[in-house]
Amino acid sequence: CESEARLTLAQRAAGAGTWEWYITTGTIVWSSQLYSLFGMSPDRRLSYPTWLEVVHPDDRSSADGKVREALAQYRELDHQFRIVLRNDEIRWIHALGHGVYDDTGKPVRMYGICIDVTRRRHAEDALRESEERMRFALETSHIGAWDLNLSSQTATRSPEHDRIFGYENPLPRW
Repeated sequence: CESEARLTLAQRAAGAGTWEWYITTGTIVWSSQLYSLFGMSPDRRLSYPTWLEVVHPDDRSSADGKVREALAQYRELDHQFRIVLRNDEIRWIHALGHGVYDDTGKPVRMYGICIDVTRRRHAEDALRESEERMRFALETSHIGAWDLNLSSQTATRSPEHDRIFGYENPLPRW
């Protein structure tokens, strides 16, 4: 079907895959792209515990808690966690999900998408480390710095800049 082909292409391009969890039976259905993203064979039978096994041990409790919390509070799932592939590669996953409930309000199904955000997380970590190194360099060299954002007309100054010029915090600080 043409719409399925488009969905498959979009998932592949986005580094994403879709899933459905039939809570009452415990069955999980993954798209072929999700099997690939999680480094698993499409022949493997999936269940909720099977999924949790792939989640990084340090993230299992929070990932499980976020799923259960979203279902219990009738909210959308929106959570990031790490997975560990068979070759010990670690990937960051952003999971988005939606619960389906029966007439009594009991959750019966959840469906959603998982997106590989590993590159973004590594870029954020590198930026954070670079900012920390810059802040350390400014502090240890006793160099003051300032920044003027022309589009918002806001200025910020480093604490060392304020110390050098004797300012008493009139502008936002770094």
